[in-house]
Amino acid sequence: MSEFIDKIFGRENRYYLMGIAIIWIVLFHVFLWTDMSDIKTSWWIALFDKGALGVDIFLLLSAFGLQASIDHHSIGRFYKNRLKRIFPIYVFFLLFLFIVVERNCPWDRVVMQCLCQMTGLSLFEYPEFFSCGFCFDWFTPAIILLYIVFPIISKIVVWIHKKGIMAEVFFLLLCVVIGVWIRENKHFPFGLLAFRFPIIYLGITIYLYQKKGEYKHLLLLILIGACYGLLSSNEEMRLSLLLPPVLTVFALLSYKLPLFRSISLIGRYSFEIYLAHIFPVAFLIPLKISENIFILLLLTIVTTIVITFYFICVHKILNYWGNKTISNC
Repeated sequence: MSEFIDKIFGRENRYYLMGIAIIWIVLFHVFLWTDMSDIKTSWWIALFDKGALGVDIFLLLSAFGLQASIDHHSIGRFYKNRLKRIFPIYVFFLLFLFIVVERNCPWDRVVMQCLCQMTGLSLFEYPEFFSCGFCFDWFTPAIILLYIVFPIISKIVVWIHKKGIMAEVFFLLLCVVIGVWIRENKHFPFGLLAFRFPIIYLGITIYLYQKKGEYKHLLLLILIGACYGLLSSNEEMRLSLLLPPVLTVFALLSYKLPLFRSISLIGRYSFEIYLAHIFPVAFLIPLKISENIFILLLLTIVTTIVITFYFICVHKILNYWGNKTISNC
């Protein structure tokens, strides 16, 4: 079991999984938006219909990493590290979005929407608040909200962990019930985060068991979670809770995984790729530039690569200026 933890959550394998996740998410969104735009899709692109599972991969890995970070750093340092990774490029992305796509949106509305996106409040204010300029991005506000409340979540999960395996099994069931209820009662887009409560909880718990070197109860908890998933009437919850056992099988594979270096590189810049793909997927595809799925896919890939490179350069420049400013203070 310790080998499972190392292979899944070790830096290079983590990047590989993140690379797979972001590729899956991009192709899922191509399928989703072509379908919504009444563009005829090929059977192979429909294979990515379950691509939202890529988000579950991100959240499982993120929860593990966040718990490791808060365990080794002060809360101030924890927030500083999160701020440095997300905010510079995300602020630039939002400004770029409104300049390129929503030029006619009133400036006060732009400011309010940006603030809601950067604080996670947009998860609770859709669709009434976003009368214009909605950037089709619920995931980044969800991650930001998770960052903000994570110290509290961490304390609760650690307290439950100290109570023993039965308390953990009950709490996992509670997460499942609450997550499914919120999701099925159409609290959108917060519902998209809510049904991932169990996978976030498992990510934190995996770290806690790894820290103690105890794996029997962890394996039991993962299997019970899979049983909860199989018994759930919600397909999204079912797939989410089957993810940890599937990753256990992945961990048993050789390190010589297909295109390991290339996919790991994609995973390293997954956040920039995620932001970049929003432009071609959410704005170009609905224009119906072409009815050919291959042309649309090529357009998406090329545009995403170009914008990603632009975002990476901007992010490096902003980080350089930020570090230089801090060192001069």
